[in-house]
Amino acid sequence: MNDHEPDMELNRMLRQSYSPVPELVSSRVDETLLSLKKRNRLPRKAAVGVTAAVASLALLVGSSFVSPTIAGALTNTPLIGSVFEMVGDAGLQLSGQKGIATKLNQAAEDKGIRMTVTDVLYDGIRLAIGYTIEAEHFVTPSNAEMLINGEPVETLLGGGGSSEVGNNQYTGYLDYEADGTLPDQFELTLKLKGIQHYSNDTGWQTTKGSWNFRLPVSKLTEGITVRSFDETPPSATSGETTLSVKKVTMTPAITAINVELAEKSTVVERGFFVYDDKGQQLQYSGYRGYSDYSKELDLYKTEYRIHFSPIEALPEFLVIKPYKLDTSGKTLVKNQTAFDPELLPIALTQGGTGTVTITEAELLPDKTVLHFKVEGLDPFNQANSFWLEDGNGELLTKLGAPKLADRSTYSFTQEYAPLQLEDSSGKSMYLAGWKLPAPAIWDELAVKIPVK
Repeated sequence: MNDHEPDMELNRMLRQSYSPVPELVSSRVDETLLSLKKRNRLPRKAAVGVTAAVASLALLVGSSFVSPTIAGALTNTPLIGSVFEMVGDAGLQLSGQKGIATKLNQAAEDKGIRMTVTDVLYDGIRLAIGYTIEAEHFVTPSNAEMLINGEPVETLLGGGGSSEVGNNQYTGYLDYEADGTLPDQFELTLKLKGIQHYSNDTGWQTTKGSWNFRLPVSKLTEGITVRSFDETPPSATSGETTLSVKKVTMTPAITAINVELAEKSTVVERGFFVYDDKGQQLQYSGYRGYSDYSKELDLYKTEYRIHFSPIEALPEFLVIKPYKLDTSGKTLVKNQTAFDPELLPIALTQGGTGTVTITEAELLPDKTVLHFKVEGLDPFNQANSFWLEDGNGELLTKLGAPKLADRSTYSFTQEYAPLQLEDSSGKSMYLAGWKLPAPAIWDELAVKIPVK
């Protein structure tokens, strides 16, 4: 395989792992959107689309294969929390573990495809819907219409993930951002007009049909902290750029921060890091933004609603720092090193962003579990940006997303399919990953946010 990965290789990566699209790739989606001046929506979830009357969802997803033990459990028992624990981000995983989602079991079938909604979570910020689908190929829902108490929805933006769990069985979630725009209790009507299929022979195709659900939804009321800063928002200024924090919402499923960035010109390749009062980074999960241009002030003002992982213990404060990436004219480059579980630790350089080090490998009959630590400026992105592959460049299947073991040391575990040390061509396994550009953290614009 070439170091410069082609589109087909990136598609294969997305289908075989939960690794989100690296900032280098996803920033390209933002480039055109963020450059527009007048009230432009800037979605940063997996992929989104909104019509005038209804929310229309298009998903860019990563898939993985779940071990036969888990697949059997999902096949034979109701899916209560399992969807969120397996395919969700850190917030949904915690929600699934705590059992705080509304448990459902509604099914709809059309064109030989059966979809079941298993659970729903709404905390005032995010609306997540867990599902399973029975079909012949890798599938994900598309063309979703949503109604709240019978009225069409205009402003929800969404994303999600999907995973194969056995023969002709898939599970996943739809994830929408509501940000307080929905009532505390409502009936959600979900209408799906298509199911997208993927196969190596035909690529993506859509089966048109009708899969409709009427779901009771209740907002979480416990474990929610909201801090609003209307009159004197915490802020920082560097040159002609000012970052101001408007609001912080912390729930069992998410940490959401509303900020305003005023600047002379928009910078496309931008992200935000957030740290707690111990200096430990929170996992980023997406943002939404609106940009206005003031001709009188000659300033762009962009309002961001940025999502991060939840924090179980309420911190004294948070610190938010914007960063920039120089991605102009660059392509993703792969690095690799021989992988031998008897010669640990093994370190893989990930370019300017840092290093991942495998410290332990459990070679179990039904799976392989890698224990690793990340050193660098973007630990959660780094944890998602490496994999195991054989001598032919074929990826070893990931069983779910990386699990954070210790945020203070950025230690993780990642499960894979059972490891065969010698592949069919007699070549050993390799540890491989993307060389990621180092984010340029804008320390002068760091803002301390009081929480307690």
